[in-house]
Amino acid sequence: MKKTVCDAFNNQAFTSYVINIVFFIAYFLILTYGYTYRFRDDIIFLNMTTNQSSIMAYLFDRYATWSSRILIEAIVAVFSMLPLSLFRLFFSFLMTQLCWYYCRIQGSPSLVHTLIIHVLFLLFPLFYLSDTGFISTGLFYVLPFWGLLIGLLPLVNQLKNRTNKKINWILYFLGATVASNFEMTAVLLFSLSFLLNIYLLILRKRPFIYASITSFAGIIFSITCPGNKIRTAIEIEKNLPEYSTWSYSDKIINGIFHGLLSSYTISEVKFFIIAMLLLIIAKNVDNISKLIIATISLFLVLLLSFLDQIFPEIFTQNFHSLYEGTVSDNIYLCLLLLAFFSCITTLYISFDIIKDSIIYSLIYLAGACSCFIIGFSPTIIASGYRVFNFMIFGIIFCIAGIIKSTVIINKKQIIPFIPMGLIVMRMAIMNIQYIENLRLGSMK
Repeated sequence: MKKTVCDAFNNQAFTSYVINIVFFIAYFLILTYGYTYRFRDDIIFLNMTTNQSSIMAYLFDRYATWSSRILIEAIVAVFSMLPLSLFRLFFSFLMTQLCWYYCRIQGSPSLVHTLIIHVLFLLFPLFYLSDTGFISTGLFYVLPFWGLLIGLLPLVNQLKNRTNKKINWILYFLGATVASNFEMTAVLLFSLSFLLNIYLLILRKRPFIYASITSFAGIIFSITCPGNKIRTAIEIEKNLPEYSTWSYSDKIINGIFHGLLSSYTISEVKFFIIAMLLLIIAKNVDNISKLIIATISLFLVLLLSFLDQIFPEIFTQNFHSLYEGTVSDNIYLCLLLLAFFSCITTLYISFDIIKDSIIYSLIYLAGACSCFIIGFSPTIIASGYRVFNFMIFGIIFCIAGIIKSTVIINKKQIIPFIPMGLIVMRMAIMNIQYIENLRLGSMK
Protein backbone atom coordinates (compact mmCIF):
# COMPACT_ATOMS: atom_id res chain seq x y z
CA MET A 1 0.00 0.00 0.00
CA LYS A 2 1.37 3.43 -0.93
CA LYS A 3 1.86 5.97 1.86
CA THR A 4 0.26 9.37 1.59
CA VAL A 5 1.81 12.66 2.71
CA CYS A 6 -0.34 12.54 5.85
CA ASP A 7 0.99 9.07 6.65
CA ALA A 8 4.53 10.38 6.35
CA PHE A 9 3.85 13.21 8.79
CA ASN A 10 2.23 10.78 11.19
CA ASN A 11 5.59 9.00 11.27
CA GLN A 12 7.38 10.39 14.35
CA ALA A 13 10.90 9.85 13.01
CA PHE A 14 10.09 11.60 9.74
CA THR A 15 8.54 14.58 11.51
CA SER A 16 11.59 14.83 13.80
CA TYR A 17 13.77 15.11 10.71
CA VAL A 18 11.50 17.85 9.38
CA ILE A 19 11.78 19.78 12.68
CA ASN A 20 15.58 19.46 12.52
CA ILE A 21 15.69 20.76 8.96
CA VAL A 22 13.42 23.71 9.81
CA PHE A 23 15.61 24.53 12.82
CA PHE A 24 18.76 24.35 10.68
CA ILE A 25 17.31 26.71 8.08
CA ALA A 26 16.06 29.13 10.76
CA TYR A 27 19.42 29.21 12.52
CA PHE A 28 21.30 29.65 9.26
CA LEU A 29 19.05 32.55 8.25
CA ILE A 30 19.57 34.21 11.65
CA LEU A 31 23.36 33.98 11.27
CA THR A 32 23.19 35.12 7.64
CA TYR A 33 21.17 38.18 8.67
CA GLY A 34 23.30 39.22 11.66
CA TYR A 35 26.79 37.74 11.39
CA THR A 36 28.13 39.53 8.33
CA TYR A 37 31.63 40.48 9.52
CA ARG A 38 34.40 39.14 11.75
CA PHE A 39 34.89 40.89 15.08
CA ARG A 40 37.09 40.74 18.18
CA ASP A 41 38.76 37.33 18.56
CA ASP A 42 37.67 36.26 15.07
CA ILE A 43 39.98 38.94 13.64
CA ILE A 44 42.76 38.04 16.09
CA PHE A 45 42.61 34.35 15.13
CA LEU A 46 42.60 35.24 11.43
CA ASN A 47 45.68 37.42 11.86
CA MET A 48 47.52 34.86 14.00
CA THR A 49 46.81 32.08 11.53
CA THR A 50 47.80 34.01 8.41
CA ASN A 51 50.96 35.36 10.07
CA GLN A 52 52.31 31.82 10.46
CA SER A 53 53.92 29.82 7.65
CA SER A 54 51.33 27.03 8.07
CA ILE A 55 48.52 25.88 10.35
CA MET A 56 50.91 23.34 11.92
CA ALA A 57 53.33 26.15 12.79
CA TYR A 58 50.44 28.10 14.29
CA LEU A 59 49.35 25.08 16.39
CA PHE A 60 52.87 24.45 17.70
CA ASP A 61 53.10 28.11 18.70
CA ARG A 62 49.71 28.01 20.47
CA TYR A 63 50.65 24.83 22.34
CA ALA A 64 53.91 26.37 23.52
CA THR A 65 52.51 29.75 24.51
CA TRP A 66 48.78 29.60 25.18
CA SER A 67 46.57 26.49 24.92
CA SER A 68 46.38 22.69 24.93
CA ARG A 69 43.19 22.69 22.80
CA ILE A 70 45.12 21.80 19.65
CA LEU A 71 42.33 19.97 17.79
CA ILE A 72 39.75 22.70 18.42
CA GLU A 73 42.37 25.39 17.70
CA ALA A 74 42.95 23.75 14.31
CA ILE A 75 39.22 23.82 13.49
CA VAL A 76 38.97 27.47 14.57
CA ALA A 77 42.04 28.32 12.48
CA VAL A 78 40.53 26.71 9.37
CA PHE A 79 37.17 28.48 9.73
CA SER A 80 38.94 31.77 10.46
CA MET A 81 40.32 31.67 6.92
CA LEU A 82 37.23 30.30 5.16
CA PRO A 83 34.30 32.46 3.95
CA LEU A 84 31.79 33.29 6.67
CA SER A 85 29.02 31.51 4.74
CA LEU A 86 30.76 28.16 5.33
CA PHE A 87 31.01 28.86 9.06
CA ARG A 88 27.32 29.80 9.20
CA LEU A 89 26.42 26.48 7.56
CA PHE A 90 28.70 24.49 9.86
CA PHE A 91 27.60 26.22 13.06
CA SER A 92 23.90 25.89 12.17
CA PHE A 93 24.51 22.18 11.58
CA LEU A 94 26.35 21.96 14.92
CA MET A 95 23.46 23.52 16.86
CA THR A 96 21.03 21.23 15.04
CA GLN A 97 23.18 18.28 16.10
CA LEU A 98 22.93 19.34 19.75
CA CYS A 99 19.13 19.30 19.50
CA TRP A 100 19.26 15.91 17.77
CA TYR A 101 21.49 14.30 20.42
CA TYR A 102 19.49 15.80 23.29
CA CYS A 103 16.51 13.91 21.88
CA ARG A 104 18.51 10.69 21.26
CA ILE A 105 20.02 10.57 24.74
CA GLN A 106 16.61 11.05 26.34
CA GLY A 107 15.12 8.21 24.32
CA SER A 108 12.31 8.51 21.79
CA PRO A 109 10.75 11.86 22.68
CA SER A 110 7.32 12.93 21.55
CA LEU A 111 7.02 15.48 18.78
CA VAL A 112 6.04 18.16 21.32
CA HIS A 113 9.14 17.34 23.36
CA THR A 114 11.31 17.47 20.23
CA LEU A 115 9.82 20.80 19.18
CA ILE A 116 10.34 22.34 22.63
CA ILE A 117 14.03 21.31 22.68
CA HIS A 118 14.54 23.10 19.36
CA VAL A 119 12.71 26.20 20.62
CA LEU A 120 14.93 26.26 23.74
CA PHE A 121 18.02 26.20 21.55
CA LEU A 122 16.63 29.06 19.47
CA LEU A 123 16.29 30.98 22.75
CA PHE A 124 19.89 30.18 23.74
CA PRO A 125 21.54 33.61 24.29
CA LEU A 126 23.38 34.43 21.08
CA PHE A 127 25.59 36.85 23.00
CA TYR A 128 27.06 33.96 25.02
CA LEU A 129 27.82 32.09 21.81
CA SER A 130 29.62 35.08 20.29
CA ASP A 131 30.95 37.05 23.26
CA THR A 132 34.34 37.52 21.57
CA GLY A 133 33.43 36.43 18.06
CA PHE A 134 31.13 33.74 16.65
CA ILE A 135 33.92 31.58 15.23
CA SER A 136 36.15 31.61 18.33
CA THR A 137 33.47 31.53 21.04
CA GLY A 138 31.00 29.33 19.16
CA LEU A 139 33.46 26.62 18.19
CA PHE A 140 35.48 26.65 21.42
CA TYR A 141 32.38 26.22 23.60
CA VAL A 142 29.92 24.32 21.41
CA LEU A 143 32.19 21.77 19.70
CA PRO A 144 33.39 20.20 23.00
CA PHE A 145 29.82 19.91 24.26
CA TRP A 146 28.78 18.28 20.97
CA GLY A 147 31.63 15.81 21.44
CA LEU A 148 30.51 15.14 25.00
CA LEU A 149 26.98 14.21 23.89
CA ILE A 150 28.21 11.95 21.08
CA GLY A 151 30.78 10.34 23.38
CA LEU A 152 28.13 9.47 25.96
CA LEU A 153 25.31 8.34 23.64
CA PRO A 154 26.52 4.73 23.04
CA LEU A 155 27.10 4.23 26.77
CA VAL A 156 23.60 5.50 27.58
CA ASN A 157 22.13 3.28 24.85
CA GLN A 158 23.98 0.27 26.25
CA LEU A 159 22.76 1.10 29.73
CA LYS A 160 19.13 1.35 28.58
CA ASN A 161 19.26 -1.70 26.27
CA ARG A 162 18.93 0.38 23.10
CA THR A 163 20.52 -0.62 19.81
CA ASN A 164 23.73 1.15 18.85
CA LYS A 165 24.03 1.68 15.11
CA LYS A 166 27.41 1.55 13.38
CA ILE A 167 27.34 5.31 12.83
CA ASN A 168 27.00 5.79 16.59
CA TRP A 169 30.31 4.02 17.12
CA ILE A 170 32.10 5.99 14.42
CA LEU A 171 30.90 9.26 15.92
CA TYR A 172 31.62 7.96 19.43
CA PHE A 173 35.37 7.90 18.73
CA LEU A 174 35.22 11.32 17.06
CA GLY A 175 33.10 12.91 19.79
CA ALA A 176 35.18 11.54 22.68
CA THR A 177 38.35 12.84 21.02
CA VAL A 178 36.91 16.34 20.52
CA ALA A 179 35.46 16.55 24.06
CA SER A 180 38.79 15.40 25.53
CA ASN A 181 40.54 18.39 23.96
CA PHE A 182 38.69 20.89 26.18
CA GLU A 183 39.42 20.93 29.91
CA MET A 184 35.86 21.15 31.25
CA THR A 185 34.34 18.57 28.92
CA ALA A 186 37.34 16.26 29.38
CA VAL A 187 36.71 16.18 33.13
CA LEU A 188 32.97 15.69 32.60
CA LEU A 189 33.47 12.95 30.01
CA PHE A 190 35.96 11.10 32.20
CA SER A 191 33.75 11.31 35.30
CA LEU A 192 30.51 10.33 33.56
CA SER A 193 31.99 7.62 31.32
CA PHE A 194 33.89 6.11 34.25
CA LEU A 195 30.73 5.94 36.38
CA LEU A 196 28.66 4.58 33.48
CA ASN A 197 31.26 1.89 32.73
CA ILE A 198 31.36 0.84 36.37
CA TYR A 199 27.57 0.56 36.33
CA LEU A 200 27.69 -1.46 33.10
CA LEU A 201 30.16 -3.87 34.72
CA ILE A 202 27.85 -4.26 37.70
CA LEU A 203 25.04 -5.09 35.29
CA ARG A 204 27.42 -7.53 33.53
CA LYS A 205 27.25 -5.56 30.33
CA ARG A 206 30.14 -4.69 28.05
CA PRO A 207 31.88 -1.42 29.06
CA PHE A 208 33.30 1.00 26.52
CA ILE A 209 36.51 2.45 27.85
CA TYR A 210 37.72 4.57 24.92
CA ALA A 211 35.95 7.69 26.24
CA SER A 212 37.43 7.19 29.73
CA ILE A 213 40.96 6.62 28.41
CA THR A 214 40.85 9.48 25.90
CA SER A 215 39.38 11.99 28.35
CA PHE A 216 41.93 11.01 31.02
CA ALA A 217 44.69 11.51 28.46
CA GLY A 218 43.15 14.88 27.59
CA ILE A 219 43.26 15.94 31.24
CA ILE A 220 46.94 14.94 31.54
CA PHE A 221 47.71 16.70 28.24
CA SER A 222 46.08 19.87 29.57
CA ILE A 223 47.92 19.76 32.90
CA THR A 224 51.32 19.28 31.29
CA CYS A 225 50.84 21.80 28.45
CA PRO A 226 53.37 24.66 28.80
CA GLY A 227 51.01 27.08 27.08
CA ASN A 228 48.30 26.59 29.73
CA LYS A 229 50.77 27.50 32.48
CA ILE A 230 51.87 30.63 30.63
CA ARG A 231 48.26 31.67 29.96
CA THR A 232 47.32 31.19 33.62
CA ALA A 233 50.27 33.31 34.77
CA ILE A 234 49.33 36.09 32.33
CA GLU A 235 45.66 36.06 33.34
CA ILE A 236 46.54 36.14 37.05
CA GLU A 237 48.83 39.12 36.54
CA LYS A 238 46.31 40.96 34.37
CA ASN A 239 42.97 40.12 36.01
CA LEU A 240 43.53 38.64 39.44
CA PRO A 241 46.94 39.47 41.02
CA GLU A 242 45.63 38.64 44.51
CA TYR A 243 45.10 35.02 43.43
CA SER A 244 48.68 34.12 44.40
CA THR A 245 47.89 35.01 48.04
CA TRP A 246 44.73 32.87 48.29
CA SER A 247 44.59 29.89 50.57
CA TYR A 248 42.76 26.71 49.55
CA SER A 249 39.68 27.81 51.53
CA ASP A 250 39.77 31.21 49.78
CA LYS A 251 39.63 29.43 46.42
CA ILE A 252 36.65 27.31 47.50
CA ILE A 253 34.70 30.26 48.95
CA ASN A 254 35.37 32.48 45.94
CA GLY A 255 34.46 29.63 43.61
CA ILE A 256 31.15 29.08 45.37
CA PHE A 257 30.41 32.80 45.66
CA HIS A 258 31.32 33.67 42.09
CA GLY A 259 29.72 30.59 40.54
CA LEU A 260 26.44 30.91 42.40
CA LEU A 261 26.35 34.68 42.07
CA SER A 262 26.80 34.39 38.31
CA SER A 263 24.16 31.67 38.00
CA TYR A 264 21.41 33.42 39.93
CA THR A 265 21.90 37.10 39.06
CA ILE A 266 22.92 37.09 35.37
CA SER A 267 19.59 37.62 33.59
CA GLU A 268 19.83 35.01 30.83
CA VAL A 269 20.92 32.17 33.13
CA LYS A 270 18.36 33.20 35.72
CA PHE A 271 15.57 33.10 33.13
CA PHE A 272 16.37 29.48 32.29
CA ILE A 273 16.42 28.55 35.99
CA ILE A 274 13.05 30.23 36.52
CA ALA A 275 11.65 28.44 33.46
CA MET A 276 12.83 25.11 34.89
CA LEU A 277 11.17 25.83 38.25
CA LEU A 278 7.89 26.89 36.61
CA LEU A 279 7.78 23.63 34.68
CA ILE A 280 8.39 21.67 37.89
CA ILE A 281 5.50 23.55 39.50
CA ALA A 282 3.28 22.67 36.51
CA LYS A 283 4.38 19.03 36.72
CA ASN A 284 3.64 18.72 40.45
CA VAL A 285 0.66 21.02 40.86
CA ASP A 286 -1.33 18.25 42.57
CA ASN A 287 1.50 17.20 44.91
CA ILE A 288 1.38 19.69 47.78
CA SER A 289 4.80 18.94 49.31
CA LYS A 290 6.65 19.08 45.97
CA LEU A 291 4.67 22.19 44.99
CA ILE A 292 5.68 23.99 48.20
CA ILE A 293 9.38 23.18 47.77
CA ALA A 294 9.34 24.29 44.12
CA THR A 295 7.53 27.52 45.06
CA ILE A 296 10.09 28.27 47.78
CA SER A 297 12.90 27.78 45.25
CA LEU A 298 11.22 30.12 42.80
CA PHE A 299 10.70 32.69 45.56
CA LEU A 300 14.39 32.59 46.52
CA VAL A 301 15.54 33.08 42.91
CA LEU A 302 13.12 36.00 42.47
CA LEU A 303 14.26 37.47 45.82
CA LEU A 304 17.89 37.43 44.67
CA SER A 305 16.84 39.18 41.48
CA PHE A 306 14.83 41.72 43.49
CA LEU A 307 17.75 42.53 45.80
CA ASP A 308 20.08 42.82 42.84
CA GLN A 309 17.78 45.27 41.04
CA ILE A 310 16.35 47.35 43.90
CA PHE A 311 19.40 47.73 46.15
CA PRO A 312 22.36 47.84 43.76
CA GLU A 313 24.59 49.88 46.08
CA ILE A 314 24.26 47.26 48.83
CA PHE A 315 23.78 43.90 47.14
CA THR A 316 24.74 44.16 43.49
CA GLN A 317 27.85 42.23 42.50
CA ASN A 318 29.15 42.19 38.96
CA PHE A 319 30.55 39.28 36.98
CA HIS A 320 34.08 39.86 38.29
CA SER A 321 33.08 40.21 41.98
CA LEU A 322 35.00 38.25 44.56
CA TYR A 323 34.05 37.36 48.10
CA GLU A 324 35.38 39.98 50.53
CA GLY A 325 33.56 38.94 53.71
CA THR A 326 31.44 42.10 54.07
CA VAL A 327 27.96 42.00 55.57
CA SER A 328 26.34 42.23 52.14
CA ASP A 329 28.62 39.45 50.86
CA ASN A 330 27.64 37.22 53.79
CA ILE A 331 23.93 37.86 53.25
CA TYR A 332 24.29 37.25 49.54
CA LEU A 333 26.28 34.06 50.03
CA CYS A 334 23.71 32.62 52.46
CA LEU A 335 20.84 33.41 50.09
CA LEU A 336 22.75 32.02 47.12
CA LEU A 337 23.53 28.77 48.92
CA LEU A 338 19.93 28.48 50.10
CA ALA A 339 18.60 29.08 46.57
CA PHE A 340 21.10 26.65 45.05
CA PHE A 341 20.36 23.75 47.40
CA SER A 342 16.65 24.47 47.19
CA CYS A 343 16.78 24.27 43.37
CA ILE A 344 18.77 21.03 43.49
CA THR A 345 16.26 19.54 45.94
CA THR A 346 13.35 20.70 43.78
CA LEU A 347 14.89 19.16 40.68
CA TYR A 348 15.64 15.89 42.49
CA ILE A 349 12.11 15.38 43.83
CA SER A 350 10.44 16.40 40.56
CA PHE A 351 11.11 12.98 38.99
CA ASP A 352 9.27 9.83 40.02
CA ILE A 353 12.17 7.51 39.14
CA ILE A 354 15.20 7.79 41.46
CA LYS A 355 17.65 7.06 38.64
CA ASP A 356 16.28 10.03 36.68
CA SER A 357 16.44 12.23 39.77
CA ILE A 358 20.12 11.42 40.27
CA ILE A 359 21.05 11.85 36.59
CA TYR A 360 19.38 15.24 36.15
CA SER A 361 20.66 16.53 39.49
CA LEU A 362 24.20 15.57 38.47
CA ILE A 363 23.77 17.34 35.12
CA TYR A 364 22.62 20.49 36.89
CA LEU A 365 25.58 20.25 39.29
CA ALA A 366 27.96 19.75 36.35
CA GLY A 367 26.67 22.96 34.77
CA ALA A 368 27.11 24.84 38.06
CA CYS A 369 30.68 23.54 38.38
CA SER A 370 31.59 25.25 35.12
CA CYS A 371 31.11 28.53 37.03
CA PHE A 372 32.47 27.23 40.35
CA ILE A 373 35.97 26.64 38.94
CA ILE A 374 36.69 30.39 39.09
CA GLY A 375 38.21 29.61 42.47
CA PHE A 376 40.76 27.26 40.91
CA SER A 377 41.11 28.65 37.39
CA PRO A 378 41.40 32.45 37.32
CA THR A 379 41.46 32.37 33.51
CA ILE A 380 37.71 31.87 33.72
CA ILE A 381 37.32 35.59 34.40
CA ALA A 382 38.98 36.32 31.07
CA SER A 383 36.49 33.93 29.44
CA GLY A 384 33.65 36.28 30.39
CA TYR A 385 30.10 35.20 29.69
CA ARG A 386 31.22 32.23 27.62
CA VAL A 387 31.44 30.02 30.73
CA PHE A 388 27.68 30.23 31.17
CA ASN A 389 27.17 28.20 28.00
CA PHE A 390 27.76 24.95 29.88
CA MET A 391 25.41 25.99 32.69
CA ILE A 392 22.64 26.78 30.19
CA PHE A 393 23.27 23.57 28.23
CA GLY A 394 22.78 21.66 31.50
CA ILE A 395 19.59 23.53 32.44
CA ILE A 396 18.09 23.00 28.96
CA PHE A 397 18.77 19.27 29.30
CA CYS A 398 16.99 19.27 32.68
CA ILE A 399 14.06 21.23 31.24
CA ALA A 400 13.79 18.71 28.40
CA GLY A 401 13.72 15.86 30.93
CA ILE A 402 11.03 17.55 33.01
CA ILE A 403 8.87 18.16 29.93
CA LYS A 404 9.23 14.54 28.83
CA SER A 405 8.03 13.27 32.21
CA THR A 406 5.16 15.77 32.54
CA VAL A 407 1.60 14.77 31.76
CA ILE A 408 -1.06 17.49 31.58
CA ILE A 409 -4.16 16.12 33.27
CA ASN A 410 -5.95 19.24 34.53
CA LYS A 411 -6.31 22.94 33.79
CA LYS A 412 -4.36 24.04 36.90
CA GLN A 413 -1.15 22.84 35.26
CA ILE A 414 -1.59 25.43 32.51
CA ILE A 415 -1.24 28.39 34.92
CA PRO A 416 2.60 28.26 35.28
CA PHE A 417 2.90 28.30 31.50
CA ILE A 418 1.61 31.90 31.41
CA PRO A 419 4.77 33.42 33.01
CA MET A 420 6.74 30.85 30.99
CA GLY A 421 5.38 32.49 27.86
CA LEU A 422 6.60 35.89 29.08
CA ILE A 423 10.08 34.46 29.67
CA VAL A 424 10.15 32.95 26.19
CA MET A 425 9.13 36.31 24.70
CA ARG A 426 11.82 38.12 26.72
CA MET A 427 14.56 35.70 25.63
CA ALA A 428 13.44 35.91 22.01
CA ILE A 429 13.43 39.73 22.11
CA MET A 430 16.93 39.77 23.64
CA ASN A 431 18.22 37.56 20.83
CA ILE A 432 16.49 39.68 18.18
CA GLN A 433 17.97 42.86 19.65
CA TYR A 434 21.43 41.32 19.82
CA ILE A 435 21.44 40.02 16.27
CA GLU A 436 20.11 43.40 15.05
CA ASN A 437 22.89 45.26 16.92
CA LEU A 438 25.41 42.80 15.52
CA ARG A 439 24.16 43.41 12.00
CA LEU A 440 24.43 47.18 12.48
CA GLY A 441 28.11 46.82 13.38
CA SER A 442 27.99 47.52 17.13
CA MET A 443 30.53 44.75 17.83
CA LYS A 444 33.23 46.25 15.61
